[in-house]
Amino acid sequence: MERNFRKTKKALVALALSATCVLSGVPMLRFSHTPVQAYYYQSVKTNIIKNGDFTTKTDRGDNFPASLDGNSWTVSVSENVSCGVIDTENTSYNYGLSVKPKPSTNITDPDKYILMFRGASEATGQISEQYVTSDSATLENDKFYEISVYAMTQGTGAGTIYSPELDMSLPVTTKEWNKYCFYVQTDSFDTKAFTLQLKFSKGTTSGAVFYDHITVSEVAEADYLSAVESDSCTKKSFQRTMLSSYKNANFESGLNFWTVSGGNGESDIYVNTKGYIDAQINTVFESTGIKSESFDGTSSSTKSLLFINKEDVVESKKISSATDEDLAKDNSLTIYQHGLYRLSFILKTGGNTSGLKVTLTPTNEDLSSKAITQSELKGTSSTDARNGFSVVSFYIQGSSARDEKVALEMSIGTEKGWAVVDNIVLEAITSTEFSKKTSTNTLDLSSMTDTSDIQNGQFNFATIDSLSPVIL
Repeated sequence: MERNFRKTKKALVALALSATCVLSGVPMLRFSHTPVQAYYYQSVKTNIIKNGDFTTKTDRGDNFPASLDGNSWTVSVSENVSCGVIDTENTSYNYGLSVKPKPSTNITDPDKYILMFRGASEATGQISEQYVTSDSATLENDKFYEISVYAMTQGTGAGTIYSPELDMSLPVTTKEWNKYCFYVQTDSFDTKAFTLQLKFSKGTTSGAVFYDHITVSEVAEADYLSAVESDSCTKKSFQRTMLSSYKNANFESGLNFWTVSGGNGESDIYVNTKGYIDAQINTVFESTGIKSESFDGTSSSTKSLLFINKEDVVESKKISSATDEDLAKDNSLTIYQHGLYRLSFILKTGGNTSGLKVTLTPTNEDLSSKAITQSELKGTSSTDARNGFSVVSFYIQGSSARDEKVALEMSIGTEKGWAVVDNIVLEAITSTEFSKKTSTNTLDLSSMTDTSDIQNGQFNFATIDSLSPVIL
């Protein structure tokens, strides 16, 4: 109901704007088949990271940095590291620093307090990673955010800005203030709780790291997409929304939630555990070209899916996501109404195989004719940073009527050879990214019927000739 309301609200705003354009004589919306970005948005600071300017602190006496612990932050440091909030305008104390920095001149209305980590002069050898962690904050669903932190180092100091929940990090090594940014696209339906960790990195026995002015701003989709070209942040990291993909999508639990069928002769499907191929190397396996190092670069996980034909076969085995009325056993992919998605995995092939065959099929029988199949997919790039693995992507447009489920099936050709698949992920993407699709790699569930005499009957696509800025 909430998703329908959101679309209805936007539709009513669009109709109201169209009516206003007609009455005022300015150009109005012209419907077409090309999706566009129809939003003007002002960046809004949310201040959801509490005490992000470090003004709330607990004093600890002369020449000691004030404690941040318990003031919306949790401190995890050892006695070999001095950590706390320093007053950059207090000329009486230098906090053990050779030079006490001033706040960045790029900060609007900066205050005088910054967070300092300093390695104790008597420390020897490696200092384990020290950090402070913010209280948990929540990003709202279906939005775009910029999370920014100012940071700099001194001497041999080095740091890291990290969010374990977002799985994003940026190293801090510069000797002057720089703005570091995370750009996050949240899930269409679920909020996202996260924390920030500001770190003093390993291996630092002297020197310091400073942090200041943490902000979380909601930004427009267009600003999010253009941020990669922008110089507003010195260092930046991007995260697309990773949704719940197929269960056991990295095969860490073997073949649970997957079904293997068909095949004859020397065709097989394994879940390869690192080291497994080493034990299987013999003249049969070697003749296919598979080696233990062929799996390097799959992911940080320990397992991946291996298709192998030890000889030419009449039929190869295939693997499919299990479908079951029992939701606990079902492994169909849920595609939400009106959603735009990219389904991706990494692939490497070898031997004489013609490649991987992938089929995406709606479990709704009324939409079964919309199933798509791509064959002869290969991952053989010798220059790829993933040791020859390539990223294979499919695009899915959700139904205009309701949520749907999609089953996945994979197999390789009948030739002697092999393929490795790992890390199947689903992302919610923007209409700009969705426009990169092709007719062969797109599963379109937007219409309940195969054909329609009315094009763009759902009014999902529009071209704007002229429109004054408006906040929707």
